[in-house]
Amino acid sequence: MRSIILAGAIVALAGAAQAAGDPPFAGSAPATASSVPPGAAPNVPSQPAAIAAPKVTPVQAAAPVLLPPAPHPASYTTSAAVQPGAACPGNPDALGTSRIVKIDPKQTPFFGRLQYKQTVPLQKGEVILTFDDGPLPPMTHRVLDTLAANCVKATFFIVGRMAATYPHVLQEVYEAGHTIGSHSQTHPLIFPKLTHPAGIGEIEQGFASVNAGLAPIGAHTVPFFRFPGLGRTKF
Repeated sequence: MRSIILAGAIVALAGAAQAAGDPPFAGSAPATASSVPPGAAPNVPSQPAAIAAPKVTPVQAAAPVLLPPAPHPASYTTSAAVQPGAACPGNPDALGTSRIVKIDPKQTPFFGRLQYKQTVPLQKGEVILTFDDGPLPPMTHRVLDTLAANCVKATFFIVGRMAATYPHVLQEVYEAGHTIGSHSQTHPLIFPKLTHPAGIGEIEQGFASVNAGLAPIGAHTVPFFRFPGLGRTKF
């Protein structure tokens, strides 16, 4: 898995309501942010989970992407709670999650300055933490353990076929309070070279597989998609 840290405090993302059949382009979800005192470093377990760095508070974020029609017309929000690091049981030095930022994909269809001009309205010292690929045990569990130890929430962009292989791990990610987006069905690194129908198929199948994995617990993804390798056509 790959984590993207934008620098500062941790924020969690969530998506606003979207009418069914109205596919937007989106890059992030509501974010929960957390602040880190000067010199503070995250208290992480011994497992080699590459996620947050010292002096940075993790934030849930999503990347810009073309989204298929939403499977559920309800409001898309993360279950992450606003939880300052000081409120993290057993870890007074935890990074924590300071707030949740809601992103309306209709108003902000793209975001992330690596590719677009728009970005999430973060405050100084805030970051949004995201993970691509997976679920894949035991790595996903190591990441979840590290996030839990610091009371941090993140956004996970899930690969459809991996969700179909490890649906129970996907459900663990959701039940831990993290935001779930899609990262295509098979993670093709030649996305810009795919035909239009093939590209749409990758996106729609990816969402379908992730939603199928979440269905047993009555959950579904938010309308956020990140291109594999950030590969997209010019527009």
